Amino acid sequence: MTIELKQNNTVLHSGNIVADIKGIKDKEKMLFTAHYDSTMFSKGAWDNASGCANLMSLYSYFIKNKPDRSIRFIWCGGEELGLKGSRAYVERHMQELDDFSLGINIDMTGTVIGNDIACVTGDDSIKSYLQYCASEAAFPVSVSSGIFPSDSSSFAYAGVPFIVFQRGGQGGMHTRNDRIDFLSERSLRNTTEFIRFVSQRLLNSKRFPVPRTIPERIREELENYFR
Repeated sequence: MTIELKQNNTVLHSGNIVADIKGIKDKEKMLFTAHYDSTMFSKGAWDNASGCANLMSLYSYFIKNKPDRSIRFIWCGGEELGLKGSRAYVERHMQELDDFSLGINIDMTGTVIGNDIACVTGDDSIKSYLQYCASEAAFPVSVSSGIFPSDSSSFAYAGVPFIVFQRGGQGGMHTRNDRIDFLSERSLRNTTEFIRFVSQRLLNSKRFPVPRTIPERIREELENYFR
């Protein structure tokens, strides 16, 4: 038996949606990202309408509560096609990235049953900082370091340390089961509130508390990943 696949190729255009909140300090800025695209047949509730909702909530909060440092929010397109949107952004805005000290990417949150994780693509002190904040806020999150297969890697490859927040669990990623049924408002809110708690401390600190460095071992991981 043989199977013959017939398909048509279509060229479409995708874009990044960018919004800025101006702070008092225009150096040591922060990036907040989430991708808004999904895969074929998936409704994309968990991957990644959830992260987009977190990001919109943070944007709404910081519009009303202006931070000391400036923030750029990017809803990235084409993540599922190979980080297309974030890689295009980095290529076209390389010089501007020097002003950004840290980024936060949100990719898949809100599951009813699951556990929150944070992956740090940056210095180990960022990992320690997050663990301290989690203890202070009594927020259960598992913190690790390394690279994460999401838009954060595009920016980290260009030298901007990044934190990725995710809530694992049964969300049906890349399948027809990626529906809102497996998500809850309470779970989304809990994750958003912790990210906001961490972000406020960073954005309003007298001195930025974590270094803008990428350890050599992580640089090598990024090289291998993009190769």
